[in-house]
Amino acid sequence: MNKRFVVLCCGFILLCGGIVLAPQVQSGFPPTAVASETDLEKVVEVVGSYADRQRDDDPLIEVEPGIWAKQSNVKGVEIDGVTYYYNLSPHMSYDPVSRNAVRKRDITIVYEDGDNEAPMVIYKLRNP
Repeated sequence: MNKRFVVLCCGFILLCGGIVLAPQVQSGFPPTAVASETDLEKVVEVVGSYADRQRDDDPLIEVEPGIWAKQSNVKGVEIDGVTYYYNLSPHMSYDPVSRNAVRKRDITIVYEDGDNEAPMVIYKLRNP
């Protein structure tokens, strides 16, 4: 079973039960903002599909001379008019926070998967 799906389901159950968890993010991102469960499930599924593999609609782009990254990691993934970015720390990531294009206080985290080997944080800009 997909690890992110299991984590998402567990999070949904905890939220429905009224349990609030204080996230402890090793990456140093600000606290998570909870989106509606339906929207969150869609965001995690779509953004995760870009983060997990190379897609035909996600070409590599040159970030710096000789440095190439997936377009989705640099420019984000648009879903219903909102652009979401993903960070794959400690792996090399070229999202706006990793490139120091925005400050951590200027983002809202919508999802953290808590995976110790390959954690994924999904966020959006507060004032795009």
